[in-house]
Amino acid sequence: MFLRTIAVLSVALTTAAAQQLVAELDPAPATIVTTNAQHALAGPGHVWFTAEAPGLGRELFRTDGTVAGTSLWLDHRAGAASSSARALAVVGNRVVFHAVNPLANEFAVFSSDGTAAGTVRMHGPLDHNTSVRVLGSANGRLVLVDNRANWRVITTDVNAGGSTMIGSFLEVGAAVEHNGELLLLGRWDDFGLWASNGTTLFGRRPLGGMAVSGFAALGGLQYFLVDDPTTQTWLWRTDGSAAGTMQVVALGSTQGQSSIATFGAQLLIGASNALFVSDGTAGGTTLVQPGSLTRSVTSLGSVALFTRRVAGGIQQELWRTDGTPAGTQLVFGPPHTYQGMVAAQGCAFAFATDATGFHHLLRTDGTAAGTWLLPMLTRPDQSSLAPLGANAIVTGALRPPFANTVEAYVTDGTVAGTSQLLQVQGGPGVRSTGRSTAVGETLLFVAETAATGSELWRTDGTAAGTQLVQDFAPGPANGIAEVVTYRGEAWFIAGNRLWRSDGTAAGSSIALQPDPAANSLFGLVANEDWLLFTSTNTLSQRLWRSDGTVGGTQQLDVAAPWQFFQSWRQLGSRTFYLKSEGSNRRLWCTDGTATGTTDLGLAFGIVSEIGPRLVFVRQVISGFQLVSTTGTAASTIVLGILPMPPQATAATDSRLVWADATGAVYATDGLLPPAALPVPIVRQPPVRGETAVYLVSEDPVAGRRLYRTDGTVAGTSLAATIGANTAGALTVATIGAGNRLFLAGSDGGSGNEPWISDGSQAGTYRLADLHPNGNSNPAWLGTAGQVGYFVADDGQRGRELWKVDLGAVGAANVQPFGVGCNGAAGEPRQFAGNLPRPGTNLSLGIDRAPPSSFALWLFGTGIGNQPVGGGCTVLVQDLYFILWNVTDAAGRATVQLALPANPALIGMMATSQGSMLDPLGASAFGTSVTPGLLLVIGA
Repeated sequence: MFLRTIAVLSVALTTAAAQQLVAELDPAPATIVTTNAQHALAGPGHVWFTAEAPGLGRELFRTDGTVAGTSLWLDHRAGAASSSARALAVVGNRVVFHAVNPLANEFAVFSSDGTAAGTVRMHGPLDHNTSVRVLGSANGRLVLVDNRANWRVITTDVNAGGSTMIGSFLEVGAAVEHNGELLLLGRWDDFGLWASNGTTLFGRRPLGGMAVSGFAALGGLQYFLVDDPTTQTWLWRTDGSAAGTMQVVALGSTQGQSSIATFGAQLLIGASNALFVSDGTAGGTTLVQPGSLTRSVTSLGSVALFTRRVAGGIQQELWRTDGTPAGTQLVFGPPHTYQGMVAAQGCAFAFATDATGFHHLLRTDGTAAGTWLLPMLTRPDQSSLAPLGANAIVTGALRPPFANTVEAYVTDGTVAGTSQLLQVQGGPGVRSTGRSTAVGETLLFVAETAATGSELWRTDGTAAGTQLVQDFAPGPANGIAEVVTYRGEAWFIAGNRLWRSDGTAAGSSIALQPDPAANSLFGLVANEDWLLFTSTNTLSQRLWRSDGTVGGTQQLDVAAPWQFFQSWRQLGSRTFYLKSEGSNRRLWCTDGTATGTTDLGLAFGIVSEIGPRLVFVRQVISGFQLVSTTGTAASTIVLGILPMPPQATAATDSRLVWADATGAVYATDGLLPPAALPVPIVRQPPVRGETAVYLVSEDPVAGRRLYRTDGTVAGTSLAATIGANTAGALTVATIGAGNRLFLAGSDGGSGNEPWISDGSQAGTYRLADLHPNGNSNPAWLGTAGQVGYFVADDGQRGRELWKVDLGAVGAANVQPFGVGCNGAAGEPRQFAGNLPRPGTNLSLGIDRAPPSSFALWLFGTGIGNQPVGGGCTVLVQDLYFILWNVTDAAGRATVQLALPANPALIGMMATSQGSMLDPLGASAFGTSVTPGLLLVIGA
């Protein structure tokens, strides 16, 4: 009946286009912002790297480790054309780089002081496939090699330019500057030691083998390692002359991978399955530790780091040594492969890949307590590390989870001390957007603009109603990164404080500062009853749970140095979390009391929750053990063994679905062993729709395609494609309550554009071609009321805010709003058992109410705010219909509403709220009240 009333009273559906531009958040002129940062190179006080920028192409940038000190260093090929520059060496106040010659169709080697006038061509012509290395200098001339024809040795003047070829090799190894000459290891017919005075190349001594290390200086001599033809690894030394070049000592059978470093007043050598120290003499060379292959020796002052291969595999452990057997200890045991280790002031950084193929950034000071993996994904093959003081500059870092941007970061090895130096998108337009949340019919979201940095915005779907809430960190500095809804308001972190907001500047205030000594708060999540987050300082983290009040905020774990938390989840009254102390990571569960806190044992990671159970993995010899628990030892069961841990998950009502690092897809109900699902390679997080989980496969033949699954093999099938061969990106997000999907992809006939799908091929169509001459690269932002929002670039205004009316695409919405008030069982809840559609029965329920109590449902067409005493509020506006029922013994009640089979209802909105007679009800009428529920009818 009441929906017939809606049909009579409602206005006609909009006839405007389904998608509309809402507002330009950043209409300012374009600023230099970059993407695809690579090839970091350290110099005195700065790091140089290459990056792409709108209107600039790929050019050289420089940073001192601050955002303000990061800028374009040289636009070598002026304008939008790219010079494809790559820095090779820093010589005094000049940088040597390989780039396109702006005056000719060639690549060449240049040196520059950062100005066009101070840039000279040193060597060329070359092509883009030519590899160039700078070996060093001799008598003021730079020596480099290129592989245009074998390895040509070139000398050049770094200030005046001009080059001369002085030799050629089949192979060039290490080189070092020594007493005014450049010594190098090279092979033509024979392998030997060579020297250059900057104008000529001299052969000094044949070595009869193959170099397997660089040079290390000690006592005015240079030392290096050579594998001879008899498969023996030898330590050699040289004073630069033929007579002064000689073998020192044999170290054992060759392994082809060895390293040497100066370590105080001695040498540290990793060779032939052992670690040695040496004073440079045969008698002074001693074995420190035998074992598996030792590599990557890095000096950290009084100690040195090295990696050792795990027996029977290619992965390694991280060790430290002071040069004695007793002082040689394991630092970090979980097996990883390490790449690109660099030493900074007092610490070292490296890329670390675990047994699953997942990439991390390792930070270590040479102690177990000071070693951890930074929770930031990286791709070593596209990444580089350069030390800068006590920090590191990382290029090629990926924003978790599953992002595809390659950027430049500065890090001190902590989450709080890691920040992006340059931005992702070009202006005008927002550079990036973070999380969003709905407060009634208003969407609150995080957007980053050139003027404000990353801050909180609001929109009601109109240009006038779209505005910055507040610049919490004034100016371009980033203020916030995430926002959640809790008890009818937006909550977010700014600095080390937790804020609450009704979406206006006047209604935004500091709610909590739980840890004044913290540098920042991090990882805010919310459910119906609690907020969870951590506070972070340079030594450790603390995990907090809060009901939004000072008195209701508690630390969930005892504070300890070098303690870090991950993956906190709230299930019912229990909080689950991973706690890492050094390399030891364990799963804990707590109800907030000491007696209700349980250590559930070693855990590699939390997967997700399914019903009342938490699913997690443990690393075992045979792979990864999949385990589920309700928080007690007795309820913990092993589900099976996986070859790799889950990477991202989504769930139906009864089954959990995930993909691992290889792209394989599995599912479980939390009680039975996992089953593999027939979906090709999946690299993106799965997404839950109304009745199924959707996944984007990367079929090697057919391209990217949309699959759907109910978590069973029989219920898994191809859902839709948007082109015969979707070679470009394809991403998926749910709209509203999930009966419609928002896709971003290309059908081959247009660029990357927004698409809509109901999960079938027939119901999949392009919403619009927003950028006819390019890619609009849309990204879904969120839903509030009857409107969905996304950001896209139409090629004219940059990346800005767009909307789509839910009725125009048939999307339903079921959205809580407002705050209820407590009764005998706390705050009662209201929920929908199914989505509102014409011609169906809509089921609405109430729980956490008093048993056998009279319950009313109030229905209206809008959102109100009428106080009824005791802190209780009637949230339904334009009340026109009431239903009633009686709760059962468990405090639950439901009503069924028959919706007319009238398509004109699609897109219309109603609001509802429940109220129960309650002996402890807070209202003036002796009732408890639920929060509101906003309902948009879908197709």
